[in-house]
Amino acid sequence: MAYPVALERLDAWYAVTWTFRWRGELFKCTRVTTATYSGDYLGSDERFAKEHLKRRVIGYRGVFPRDEVTELELHREDLIEPLHALVRRLDEVDHFRPKTYAVHHGRTYPAADEADASGLIALTTGDDRPEDLIADPLDPSGERFLAAPEQLDAWYRTHWTFRWKGGPFDAVGTVDGRIKGVYTGGSWGFADSFQLDPETGPDGVHTQYTVQAGLKGVTDLEQHRTVLMAVAGAPLDLQTGARVSHPHHAIVSASVPRP
Repeated sequence: MAYPVALERLDAWYAVTWTFRWRGELFKCTRVTTATYSGDYLGSDERFAKEHLKRRVIGYRGVFPRDEVTELELHREDLIEPLHALVRRLDEVDHFRPKTYAVHHGRTYPAADEADASGLIALTTGDDRPEDLIADPLDPSGERFLAAPEQLDAWYRTHWTFRWKGGPFDAVGTVDGRIKGVYTGGSWGFADSFQLDPETGPDGVHTQYTVQAGLKGVTDLEQHRTVLMAVAGAPLDLQTGARVSHPHHAIVSASVPRP
């Protein structure tokens, strides 16, 4: 019988896997009998795989006599610390939703994705009341101001990407502590095999496929920034604040280690 336990009460939580080699190629062990080892192929030699192994939906597998298996090795993977790191990151990045920001006099504010019909950009300033900006007449809270592009130091959009089961996703938020993402790969087989959820896309016409991924299954989590406006003749490097000549898109955070 299983009993739920809070993470903070655990001394350790880890996963154990075994790998081995057959004819010099690496496999993840999936089953052991008195006579054989079974494993999923971890190598990249397509010719070898097609010649000796059985095709899976994704990848290859094989069953081998025990006396042909070499370099049997145990791997222990810590599950607690990477999970804590991801939980902390949830709060740091406002649940991984795409966001747009503008920098005005060195201060960064949430901003509109697009300029309005008159070319002004809406900034949500909170308690700040920038004297050189126009209060948005359509905002009853009084916390939104309108800025002309030349009044801003920078204007940019951030979004996050990650991998789940090896497939690429754009993060769109979190649901009950799980990261929600839109699949950006081109494999119908992947979407079908892992039972991704079909949803109507933002255009109201096309279908997109999404997943709500458990934190421990997410890898390669990265933040991207896209410059929306070149200021004073050149865009800003959003990491250093220096003017640069051309780049409009950059990855600005290190990947979260694989749980």
